[in-house]
Order: sequence, then C-alpha cells, then structure tokens
Amino acid sequence: QCKAVNISTFEITGFMGTIDREKKVLPVGLRFPVVGEEPFLTKEQKERDKHFMEWKKKCELHKKEMIEKRMGNDVHVIRGTVGMLPNTGTHSWTLRWNHEPAESGRGDSFGVCSDAFEMWGPGPAPLLGGIDHGTSIALYANGELLHNGEVYKFITGDRIAAHSIAVISTGSSNDSALENSTAESISNTISQQQAPLFGKSMLVKCELNTDVDGGTLRFFINKVPLDTATVTQVYRLLGGSEIFPCISMKKIYFGHDATKSALELKPCPV
Repeated sequence: QCKAVNISTFEITGFMGTIDREKKVLPVGLRFPVVGEEPFLTKEQKERDKHFMEWKKKCELHKKEMIEKRMGNDVHVIRGTVGMLPNTGTHSWTLRWNHEPAESGRGDSFGVCSDAFEMWGPGPAPLLGGIDHGTSIALYANGELLHNGEVYKFITGDRIAAHSIAVISTGSSNDSALENSTAESISNTISQQQAPLFGKSMLVKCELNTDVDGGTLRFFINKVPLDTATVTQVYRLLGGSEIFPCISMKKIYFGHDATKSALELKPCPV
C-alpha cells in the first residue's frame, strides 16, 4: 500500500503494510529513474542505465522493423469446429464485427470452407476464397464474393462514414500524446478507406440450407438478406463432403496509412 512515496537520498518512505513474520523484499522489473537522483548514482549504475537505454532503443527499432515486415502478410483465417453434412437441414450463424476492417475490407470476410481447406495464414489477402483449389468461398467487407481467387459476385455496399471512425484508445497514458497528436490524420485516413459493405458494430450472418440445390448459401448484413449473393451447389463448388463456417481478418495497425508515414507503428486493439 502506498500513501505518499517520498524519495530522498537513499531512503524511501511512504510505503505502508503489515507482516506477521520476516519477509524479503526484492525489486520487480526495470529500474525507474526519478528526478534529482543524479548526485546519488554510482558510476556503475550510470553505466548500467546507459547500456539499458541503448538496448531499449535497439529493441524498439527491431520491433518496428518486424511490424513493417509483417505488413501485407498478416491475414488469418479461423474455422468453426462443427461441420455441416449434406441433407442435415438449415444451419445459420451470426457474428458482430467489432472492428473497422483495414484496407477497405480486403482482408476481412465471412463464409464457408470445405474439409480440404488449408490456408490458415498468416499470409497476404485474400486467404479465404483465395487461390485454394476452390475449397472456400467468402464475402469480403469490400463487397467481393471470392471463390478460388476470382470475384464470383460483387455486392454493392452503401455504408456512410458517420462521424468518422473513432480512433481506438489503448487506455495507456503513454499513448495519449500520440493519439491526440495524430487523431485527425488517422481518422481521415481510415474514413477514406472505409469498407463499403460491412464494418464495426455490424451484424453478419451466413445461412446454409443443406437440403436444397446441393447446398444453398445465403449472406445477411444487419439481418438484411443479400439476395444477389446467394450461392447454390455449395458442396460441389467447394469439393468437400463437409462444410465449415469460417472468417478471415486482417491486422489493423494504429497510426499507419498506405504510405507508411512517420507515425508510430502499433497494433491496434480490435
């Protein structure tokens, strides 16, 4: 319990607590520099601090380089665990999309795949509905219904960027300055790239009727059916005896635009 911690010379006061027997207290984590400590630091401690700062800068640079290398190869696919066999009735599932898709929705999708699908990622968009020997089909947030890397159908979206898209806060005080200084530019960038078909807080739904026309797949956005996106003969199209629900998502980078500006690269919580 801390009441009012005061650091003077080598004495620290302000910690309060009770113990019933002897305890050993050890520092946890890295040393935290405080104002006015310089006269009390030994030469050895100053050298350790110098090496630590050099190491910290190298780690930050390495982390930034790794993030840049992953960009463009950061789409993942998630498959449901329960498959749907032919002639087992109508199956449906609904999801709420809790983030705004990156790059105008090129990596975010929902759909189905067969038991032969293997492209889980990470990799470049598109994975679901990509060149996978035709084992999946998915509707993307940009309106493309993809199968085997080709646009099977295109669904026109009419989303309106209301209030611009809010910059997501990480809740850390260290991030506040970055968020405040770049909020306008980031909001403008994301708004210009907003996915036209679906995005944050919207409901997406798939419905698979396994009894009709060799498997009939329908898509819904906010409970509204997309009749032009209906797909029949799904089992034959995907070349599998069992169909699974699946989605794909592309990682969002907070403070990053298509030109890789000087803004700090940081994964954005979704």
